Parts: sequence; C-alpha cells; structure tokens
Amino acid sequence: MKLKIFFAAMVVLTAGIFFGCSGKTEASGFTGVVDGTITNVPALTGGKILGVRVEEGDFISRGDTVAIVDTTDLSIQKSGIRASLNEVAIQRSIAETKIAEALSDSAYIQKSYDRIAHLYHSNSIPKQKLDDIANRRQQINAALVQARQNVRLLASRRRQLLSRLAALEKKIHDAMVLTPTSGQVSVKYFEKGEAVPPLSPVIEVVELDTVWVKIFVSGSMLPKIQYGQTVEVHADGLTKALPGSVSWISSKAEFNPKNILTPETRKALVYAVKILIPNTEHQLKHGMPVEVYF
Repeated sequence: MKLKIFFAAMVVLTAGIFFGCSGKTEASGFTGVVDGTITNVPALTGGKILGVRVEEGDFISRGDTVAIVDTTDLSIQKSGIRASLNEVAIQRSIAETKIAEALSDSAYIQKSYDRIAHLYHSNSIPKQKLDDIANRRQQINAALVQARQNVRLLASRRRQLLSRLAALEKKIHDAMVLTPTSGQVSVKYFEKGEAVPPLSPVIEVVELDTVWVKIFVSGSMLPKIQYGQTVEVHADGLTKALPGSVSWISSKAEFNPKNILTPETRKALVYAVKILIPNTEHQLKHGMPVEVYF
C-alpha cells in the first residue's frame, strides 16, 4: 500500500513539473533579431573621391557630409557653358539691332512704295519703277522676318544652355555627399582616392533610434494579437525590459501547403508579426537577438 501511495505521489509530482514546464514554455518569449532601417547613401555625382569623412561605427546626423567628390571636370564644363551664354547674348544683341534697322527700312520703303504707286497710277512713271520698289520692299520685309526668327532661335539656344548649366550646378552641389538620415555607419564602401560611379552607395547607415524585430506566431495565437499592442522586449545584458508595440501583422501564413490544408498542417502555419521598439539610448544593436513577451 505504501508503495502504491509513493508511486501515485511521484506521478502527481512529475505531472506538476511537466505541466509547469509546459506552461513556462507557452509563456516564454518569441525570439527574433533586431533590425534597424538600413539606408545606402549614394554619390549622386560620380568621380574621384577627395575624402570620406566618416568611419564604420560612427554615429551621424541627417545632413552631415559623408564624402566629397572631385568636380574639376564639371567646373570646366560650367565655364564653357557660361562662355556660350555670353556669345548668345552678343548674337542676340546683334539680331535685335538688325530687327530695329529692318523695321526702320520697312517703314521708309513702304512710304516710298506708296508714293511711287500713286505716281504710277497717275501715269507719271513707268511700271518698271513700281516693280523695282516692290521687290525692294519684299527683300526688306524678308530680312525683318529672318531677324525675328534668329532672335527666337537664340532665345531657345539660351534656354538650352541654362538648362545644361542648372544640371551641372546640381551635379557640383551633389558632389558633397550628404546623409539623408541619422544613424550608425555600418559599412564604408569607398576610400579617399577611389572612383565612385554615379548613384553608387558610399556608405550604409543603420537607423537605431527606432528598431524593429520580426517574430513568428502560430495561427492559434494570432487572434490574441492586435495592432498597437504593447509588448516587452528582453535581451541579454539589459537590466530591464524595453517596451515595444505591434506595428504590422502578416495576412499570409508561411510554410503552409499551397493546395491541401489538413488539421496536421494547420499546426505548422506561422504568421509574421513586426514589433517596433523605441531605442533612443541605442541599447539594442542591429543583429542583436531578443525575446518578445506578450
């Protein structure tokens, strides 16, 4: 009898330990890896790098100068365009002078034509004189039209040059590589003296003020998770948990069969959940493993 009572007690104790451990497992955190928003900072203007002002691990702020690209060739092109603009200005001044002369000649020839036409119709002069003055009037009017067209062409040429000048000035301005975001430099792709192609990244920046972690939960737990729900984030080395919140819940399960869904395979369905974590003191680092507790 004592043996049976002892055996029963051991069963109860073992079950208690088992279910206690099982309950702890259910309540344990979901493991994930910290991610920060990664930004590749590009060199909008390609060329030889005169200097890189940051190193890997540095913290930088939005608008900081990351690198400087040589603009010698661009400056030479800019000087050439300015010279062309001066030439166009001189040509336009000449064309406008020709317009003024042609207008004056046109007014004079029209008066002459009217006078000779009156004499011709009164039979005072031969028709040849009227034809000569008519041809002369036509030539002057054609010269006026041509001078006006030349002014329009020069205006179009000036607009083209100004457009090219603006593009060059933007490239020269963009030779100062500025970071569009704050964060920590995680990768430096180029060094001083190297040639960077246009739009190639010079550095990689990880934003750490707000980080996120993606965890995967079962379908049975999904109804218990809500957008904006507060969670606790634990990591080795931290004396206390950090607060986080649910910012995204996947609408699609992963690892599920495409065509057949059985009770057994339903247990294998998991849903991705994204947790945002304020990290202004940068306690969490990119790639750090953490546990999330609901």
